[in-house]
This record gives sequence, C-alpha cells and structure tokens, in this order.
Amino acid sequence: MAAFLDFAIGVLIVSLVARVYNSSLQLWHLVLGGALAFLPDFDMIIPLVRKKYAGAEDHHASLMHRPILVLPAVTFAAWWLGGTPWAIVAFLCVFWHFVHDTKQFGDAGLAWFWPFSKKEWSLVGPEDPPQNPKVVDWIYGRWLTPSPMSFLEITIGATALAIGSYLVFGYRTAEVFFVLPLIGAFFVWGLFSTIKK
Repeated sequence: MAAFLDFAIGVLIVSLVARVYNSSLQLWHLVLGGALAFLPDFDMIIPLVRKKYAGAEDHHASLMHRPILVLPAVTFAAWWLGGTPWAIVAFLCVFWHFVHDTKQFGDAGLAWFWPFSKKEWSLVGPEDPPQNPKVVDWIYGRWLTPSPMSFLEITIGATALAIGSYLVFGYRTAEVFFVLPLIGAFFVWGLFSTIKK
C-alpha cells in the first residue's frame, strides 16, 4: 500500500505526457510509468520478500535515494532507450517519488544534496536524519492501520489512477480504477485488524 500513490502518480504522468506528445499508449506504458515512480524503492523488494529488514531501516540512505545521482542517470537512460517523451516521464516520475519521500510531503525525509550534505531537506530547511528508523513500525503503523495520512494518500492515488486511466481507456475504466484501490485499502485494513487480534 505504501507504494500505491507513487505507482498511481506514475500512471498519471505517463498519460499526461502522452497527451502532450499526442502519442498512443498501451497498458505496459502505464505499468512502466508506475514502476518508474516506484523505482527508488526497488531496494526494498528483497528485504520485504525475505522478511529480513536488517539494513532496510535506513533505506532512504541507499544510493537509490540520492536525487543528484539517480535523476540524471534515469533521465539519460530513458532518453537513450525511448527518446524525449520517456526522458520527461522518467524524470517526472522519479522526481515525484523523491518529493513524496520528503518531510511535509508524505515521508520522513531525504538527503537531496548528498554527497555534499547528509542533512535531510524539507520545506523547513535541513535537519539531521533520524537514528535507526524502524521500517516495520512504519509499515504497520502507517499503512496496515488506517490513519488520516494513509486514507488521504490512498484517495489521492485512486484519483490519479482514475484520471490516468480515463485519458487512455475512458470513463468506465476510470470508475473501476477509482473504486478498486479504496476497496482494497479497506480490505487490507480489516484483514490486518482481524489478524492482529
């Protein structure tokens, strides 16, 4: 659930860029846009699957969360492989992810100017990163339990997914892509609440 908003914004970005460039889209384009918006978190897939979180607690300190390195590399690779529209999509998707990982925009913080500064930057300025953040507590406390933040992010994500799918597939598909994530979130919250008891 934590990656849903990033994925949905990626779908929206691909749809909007395709509209600007008057390009046709296929389903795999939307999936690729969602994956690009989730790309910096790929370093979490193996620890989550293995349920071995050692080292994952500080995953915002990995090279995948270094905007000065990742943004140019991803943008260049996308341009090389797909041209200007895909370079724009890749840059916007990954940039969105980094904004979403920034304090006041949804997450704990991000060292935007690493290697020049290890401080995490936000709207209020630089701060020292927290010591030993607990990824398991973050997942359980923020995503598997309903909260105003998780509900807001699921709703914004459902809206972005609906708009992106509307631009490609039309109104009926957009309705489905708006309702399904909300139903899915309530299902996950209910299931986790039942299991926890």
